[in-house]
Amino acid sequence: MVHIALEQEVPEILNIVGRIFPNHSLAEKGGNSLREQIMAREYIPFVERSKDDNIVGHGGIFINGGIGFLQGLAVLPEFRGRGIGRKLTESRISYCLENQKISHIVLYSVID
Repeated sequence: MVHIALEQEVPEILNIVGRIFPNHSLAEKGGNSLREQIMAREYIPFVERSKDDNIVGHGGIFINGGIGFLQGLAVLPEFRGRGIGRKLTESRISYCLENQKISHIVLYSVID
């Protein structure tokens, strides 16, 4: 089930980001900047856990100036094709639509 990640889940998120996007700035900088953004509510991380309770997917919303940027969608290769990315995206869109501070939603995508 998709949920907003807790601070203690940041190391698992960084592991997934590092595995899928090894050159991503989060993987290079480590968890301090991500933790700071989460604590400031500038970045809202969503995760999906497997049946054995491991995080297998992550997607976030970076909030800036009333705009919710959907970014950072990552699903471990062995869990792809199961609708995890879709659930993470739908959860993030729902969060943005329900949040009074977000007036626009932007999907940010980069192909490596």
